[in-house]
Amino acid sequence: MNIQRPSLHSLLFVTGCVFAFLFAANLPVTAAMSASGQEKFSLWKKPSFFRGAAIHPYNPYYDGVKIFSFVTKEDFASLRNQGANVVSLNYPGPYRADPPYALDPIKLKWLDDAVGWAEEVGLYVVIHFRNGPGKSEATFAGSPDGADEILWYSQTAKDKWVDMWRFVADRYKNRTHVVAYNLMVEPHPDVPVKQPPLPASVWFDLAKQITKGIREVDTQTPIIVPATTWSNPLAMEDAVPTGDARTIYSFHMYEPFDFTHQGFDWAGKGNISGLVYPGKIPSDIYPETMYWDKNRLRDVMKHALAFQTKYQTPIFIGEFGCNRRVQSCIVFLDDLLSIFEEYGWSYTHFVWRDGAESGAGGGDFDYETEPTGTAPVLESSYMRMFKKHWKAAETISPAPGSLIKQTCPSGATAAHPCKAVYYYGQNGKRFVFPNFMTFTTWYPDFTTIKTISPETLSSIPLGGNVTYRPAVKLVKITTDPKVYAVAVGGVLRWVRTEALAISLYGTDWNQKIDDVPDAFFVNYSVGADITTVSDFSPAAELAAASSINY
Repeated sequence: MNIQRPSLHSLLFVTGCVFAFLFAANLPVTAAMSASGQEKFSLWKKPSFFRGAAIHPYNPYYDGVKIFSFVTKEDFASLRNQGANVVSLNYPGPYRADPPYALDPIKLKWLDDAVGWAEEVGLYVVIHFRNGPGKSEATFAGSPDGADEILWYSQTAKDKWVDMWRFVADRYKNRTHVVAYNLMVEPHPDVPVKQPPLPASVWFDLAKQITKGIREVDTQTPIIVPATTWSNPLAMEDAVPTGDARTIYSFHMYEPFDFTHQGFDWAGKGNISGLVYPGKIPSDIYPETMYWDKNRLRDVMKHALAFQTKYQTPIFIGEFGCNRRVQSCIVFLDDLLSIFEEYGWSYTHFVWRDGAESGAGGGDFDYETEPTGTAPVLESSYMRMFKKHWKAAETISPAPGSLIKQTCPSGATAAHPCKAVYYYGQNGKRFVFPNFMTFTTWYPDFTTIKTISPETLSSIPLGGNVTYRPAVKLVKITTDPKVYAVAVGGVLRWVRTEALAISLYGTDWNQKIDDVPDAFFVNYSVGADITTVSDFSPAAELAAASSINY
């Protein structure tokens, strides 16, 4: 037959006894973790499954362009490479804080980029909004100047906050590595900055409204409802369940506040210094100076433990931290992490990277401890402490039937082995896509690839090569003039005539032919020739191979 064959794609290969398909650098490589809504919530019920940190790109005292330039994909990759498995996106909401509360395309791009970066490096994501309609970022500065908290008093702002979350949930509901929507950073209608206080119930009523809005478009992704009073642990005593079956409850742990925030001018504690943990530390939550140690920390968090026990629901510590320049901060953090893990609580430390240059904020622990130590030092004493706890974090475990690849180090080129994509078979082995063309017969795009650690990948034995999906393409071996149909089991069947090819594959049959290199011929076996139309049914072959594990 006079066969017109399509040109070969330009591909990269790993040489050896098997070949791994490598994505070119300009292709949209993503690494979505395969988890349904029920599976996501099941992960939250595993003891301390999620262990990581927050990334916070926003500072109200810098302009928007400068702010976000501080946070890059490398920050996400570095967090993952240190052992964390989750990042809390402590981000501004994509709707503006001021009326008419319109969508802000710049902030939406920040969020899209962050969700994508986390996916690429293999981190689960919690989306967590600091501000939005009627609630400004300046509120966190602790000064009435510029603070906007009209949210608590305006039904219009509340409705817009619901609209914002409905929009976000609809946008990310199919991103399977997004494991929760954390409704608001530190709600506080009962302790506002400059407005009259309102009952804590104002927040829980709004949380129910937001939950309802989310569930209109996304019934599966877990929701996180934080405590009131700026998410103080004592406020867990007054926490109210929303009634949603896939909801986690949360608080932030910064007590004793004078200790954790000593030296921070922005928190009103710039004149405090010399407080040591464990030791006697003043605190607003006790009438007198108390001795703070691990038992005192447990006492402060007892209401959260009681809530967990009563309602049998997961607890998440969305933020905790202290000034890294305070020497005993590391002891405080180590005690906290031990308690979280003792109680089975997932957590994200605040903060891995924030909207301040060169670690100037003092809270991001990928920097060294002394005031002049502003260069990232990932082997600092703080990082060694965090890695001790993060190393127990469960890595993103692939399920049989997944597409998998390993995490890429920062700066990895298109030829790096981390670009190789495998099929994880039901027999527990990983199978290689010999080339791009084989991959496209099974998958339309790259959005379901699951990124796992190099150690996890290497623990999965190789099982062979994936063959073309039956009936999708015709193939021709480079040194063989015959054109074959692919049948179930990688069986090649010679199509004897052009008339048969037209009957089975249409008049454009010759545009459906792929050249298969001789090296891959060993992946196939040769079956009976196709001499009549009744010898082969493309529809039946395709139906019999709905997945690679047919």
